Amino acid sequence: MTGFDRIKYRRSEPVDITERLRRDQTVMVDRVLQFDPSWAEVARQMAYFGVESDRSRILRQHGLPDKREAPAGAGAEAEVWWYYVDGVSYSFVGDRLTRTSQFPPMQRPALQQ
Repeated sequence: MTGFDRIKYRRSEPVDITERLRRDQTVMVDRVLQFDPSWAEVARQMAYFGVESDRSRILRQHGLPDKREAPAGAGAEAEVWWYYVDGVSYSFVGDRLTRTSQFPPMQRPALQQ
């Protein structure tokens, strides 16, 4: 993995350095990275599914799903993980990834009260 780890670490608030760059040739900005609040649960689920599994690979790439649709009974029905902001869903039968579907990214639905 290269670049900022958006699953493990919380993205910090942006810092406007425009004025400092106009004034100085060099600007140093120190930031403190904090774990994303969901990281502990992502790590727990990855350990449960096995770090080399399809589910763990997806958790490591996207984090916890926005929505999980679990089959009503035991059988060949797929469990579906939805990632709205990333515009992708993943279907699993048992431990096996069986389908990936892409759609236009959208905002996460509001939680119903």
